[in-house]
Order: sequence, then C-alpha cells, then structure tokens
Amino acid sequence: MKDGSKEIFIPGPSGRIQAKYVKNKQAGAPIALVLQPHPQYGGTMNNRIVYETYNSFYKNRFSVIRINFRGVEKSDGIF
Repeated sequence: MKDGSKEIFIPGPSGRIQAKYVKNKQAGAPIALVLQPHPQYGGTMNNRIVYETYNSFYKNRFSVIRINFRGVEKSDGIF
C-alpha cells in the first residue's frame, strides 16, 4: 500500500499521543487498532511487524490506527 495515512495526535491526560490513521473508503468499514511492541525494548509504531499488520488490515478493508505509547518518538510524556 502507498502509505496514505495521516499523522494525528490524540489528546490525553499526559499529553498528546502520536498516531497514524488511514480510513478505508468503504462506508461502515471496521476499525483495527495496532499497538507497538514494548518501548523499553525499542518498540515503536514504525516497527516492521506493526507496519505490515497495519497494511494487512487496510488491504482487508479495515480503517486502521497505530500509535506510539507516551514518551515514544513524538508522543508526549514518559513511558
């Protein structure tokens, strides 16, 4: 998939959470939330498995969101 996702920031009590979101064009498409591996071991939403899972859901007609936990990359706060 060409990455047609948008970077968004979700407000929360510890600041903003960085996310990537792609909306499927099909009305009523289900939504999948893909989470990263543990940040203390280098996990981010750009991990290859997370990215491939994200793409797989999109190819199967889901809208998909992946996030970085707080304190990871552009997400505010401390993990």
